[in-house]
Amino acid sequence: MKKIGLIGGMSWQSTTMYYKYINEYVENKKGGLASAEILLSSINFSEIGKLQNEKRWIEAEKIICKEIERLASAGADFIGVCSNTGNECIGRIKDKTNISLVHIADPVGEFIIKNRMKRVGMIGTIHTMEDDYIKDILINKYNAEVFVPDKANRIAINDVIYKELCRGVIKASSKRKYLSIMKKMIKCNKLDGFVLGCTEIPMLINQKDINIKLADSTKLHAEYLAQKSL
Repeated sequence: MKKIGLIGGMSWQSTTMYYKYINEYVENKKGGLASAEILLSSINFSEIGKLQNEKRWIEAEKIICKEIERLASAGADFIGVCSNTGNECIGRIKDKTNISLVHIADPVGEFIIKNRMKRVGMIGTIHTMEDDYIKDILINKYNAEVFVPDKANRIAINDVIYKELCRGVIKASSKRKYLSIMKKMIKCNKLDGFVLGCTEIPMLINQKDINIKLADSTKLHAEYLAQKSL
């Protein structure tokens, strides 16, 4: 079994979901008391979140890159960053290192291809919705058209992530707000799929809540890493 390296803490709420999904996958595949071999480096989110919100991406990249090197030195065979926003720098880091990195957009893209999804909505942090580090991969590598909410709704979605979900706060009112936004997007853009492009959003929304195929980036990334370890 190969050793998985995880960079978590962005936020720690979703990192716990990675640990659960990875070990459930390995246990189901191997049976008995099998569990995954994992090295975890958990970042202080208050530090890197501030850099991201101030668009100081290169400084944020340096922190993530340092943790990638630590995990590789400790014996990780490959590494995943447990955050869509945290993957902003992965393309650049891949160009500068031989360390095996698993971009979160790739398992999402493979799910899109497998389910023949062509027009997908995407919600996540305001960075993920407005910048191109996830969208470009889904568009150019996996041939999907990607739609995001309007500015006011992007702000509303982002506020719930940082003010509630990252703190473990789950509100029925926020769930209704998200589903209202998503359903309007589905109708207006004739979507055939939807990407939950933030690793905290599955705390609030899941496949039972909506009648369109959901690409849950948290579970897809975690299970992709687990499969790779086997």
